[in-house]
Amino acid sequence: MRTAGNLLKRAPFLLSSTFRARRPFSQNVDIESSKSDLSKTVYIKPYTITSNEMVLSITPIKGKFGVKRDYISMVKNGSLLFEFIPQIRDAENRANLDWNNRKNYAMAVKSIGDILTMDLKALKTQDFKIEMTYSTITTKETKTLTIQKTKEEKEVLFTLKVETVQGNPSTYKIPISIGEFVVLQELTKYALPYLIGWNALLSAKLVEDEVQNYEYRPYQK
Repeated sequence: MRTAGNLLKRAPFLLSSTFRARRPFSQNVDIESSKSDLSKTVYIKPYTITSNEMVLSITPIKGKFGVKRDYISMVKNGSLLFEFIPQIRDAENRANLDWNNRKNYAMAVKSIGDILTMDLKALKTQDFKIEMTYSTITTKETKTLTIQKTKEEKEVLFTLKVETVQGNPSTYKIPISIGEFVVLQELTKYALPYLIGWNALLSAKLVEDEVQNYEYRPYQK
């Protein structure tokens, strides 16, 4: 009988720890404490940028592994999740997050390079515009994320446009500083190996822990 342990012996570096279901503004992963046999939960907060009317929350979503015949391998690449959350003001002008109207855009690995290619000099001296679009099957929405800046401006504008089959598109905008954009670039560079599973090459311990703690079902195309 094929077990995860047997698969691990054949491919000890192919699997890394996975995240559980996302929560707003956090994502968690099980790790084993060095002082205890109990599994601990660590909450990883996303990179969050706030303006007067909008909050932009950016979270790396790790790739998923699965069992293919007699080995364990990546079955789905991760993504960089951008969440646009409107802020509404109460009678005392206090900001509250409008969770019911939040929208997200999952940036695929193939599109991440568009963010990383912009160096600091280009950000300050050149005009640029990055636009990417995809459609969702479940919600039947078409989402377009635009990232743009002119050389005269000191901020980078993120715009998410969401269109449905019924029409009535909604638009979410938030300007971020050049410094915030550079931080996003650096965090994205760090997260990229996790999106495609290459982090598994560095730690057989994470591989072993995950195989023992999670049940895997054979992956089928």
